[in-house]
Amino acid sequence: MFESHYLDTPYGDFHYCICNTHEAQRTMVAFTCMGINSAEYDFYGLANAISPTTRLILVDLLGSGKSGQPKNAERNLENIRAEIAGFLNGLHLDRYYLCTHSFTAIYLLKCLSVPSIRSSVTGFIAIDPSIPAMMCSHTDDFTSNLEEAEANRKRHASGMAIAMPDADINPLLPDTARKDCFELYCNLSGNPSEISELHEATATAEKTQNLKLDDDIPSLSFLSTLNLPHFLEFGNPYFNSNQKSAEVVLQGHHFLHWLHPDMMGRIINGFIDETAAVESEESDN
Repeated sequence: MFESHYLDTPYGDFHYCICNTHEAQRTMVAFTCMGINSAEYDFYGLANAISPTTRLILVDLLGSGKSGQPKNAERNLENIRAEIAGFLNGLHLDRYYLCTHSFTAIYLLKCLSVPSIRSSVTGFIAIDPSIPAMMCSHTDDFTSNLEEAEANRKRHASGMAIAMPDADINPLLPDTARKDCFELYCNLSGNPSEISELHEATATAEKTQNLKLDDDIPSLSFLSTLNLPHFLEFGNPYFNSNQKSAEVVLQGHHFLHWLHPDMMGRIINGFIDETAAVESEESDN
């Protein structure tokens, strides 16, 4: 199902997977959440529901999944933005949709300040994205995650086995893939990149709390009922006044694509079909 690839950039060696390579007319590049997660495991299920007319590229950020460690150990906003932009530019894509989950939405929103990225993005799809202003008010999550990562770093250093990685595992994975995912996350848990990213997370949120998606980029946001109160309180910086933009509230927790992959796939397919048709008409005129 997935074609595995690596892209060597000046910032590090990115791992990514490609689906739907033969019939694709459009491209969607998907990034998973912050930490150690792998996109091919996190988006399993949803990937099956994406139309074969959309080429799907699933990306592991440096220091996570099967990607290499970043050459710059400091995981601040500026470095991660440069790495993502370097990867996207290195793919030499013409036009594409960005899809993201959780905290990585903040990095991708910041990436849109890079002209080469901004001019290539056809639409922005966010799955329960993190709200910078809200994250500035709820830093306890960063603290608890950091404590867990630090504990696993010490276990690695002492040669102790890790019984449970500090990352959730997609319940839709087949048995073999679930076993591989668990082993990968145990090996990565508490690595220097994860710890540095968590140390920088509050500063990242503070630097981006005034960012908002431009109105000329169609957006699709999937919001969980778990975090809906936060969106109602702080707003959704990934939603805008574009007539093709939409917010969809779905029952469940933060990993909505594990609960509703088929429904979300149909909605994404419709969003891409509609926005691509509008872009085609505008280019013809």
